[in-house]
Amino acid sequence: MQRSDVRRGDGTWVGLSLEVRNRPLPGLGVLSAGARLLLAQESRTVVLAVVAERPQGVG
Repeated sequence: MQRSDVRRGDGTWVGLSLEVRNRPLPGLGVLSAGARLLLAQESRTVVLAVVAERPQGVG
């Protein structure tokens, strides 16, 4: 990980930047778009679902 300061043009410090390199990808990921939900393990789909309009379940 590389740490660096973020500064304005006049040199005023405004924040901190962290750059992470060579990190392992997570084995399990959750993606969503609208009412759709995708649970994937690496490149394999584990669950593909539509969340009910009233959040009481998944189909």
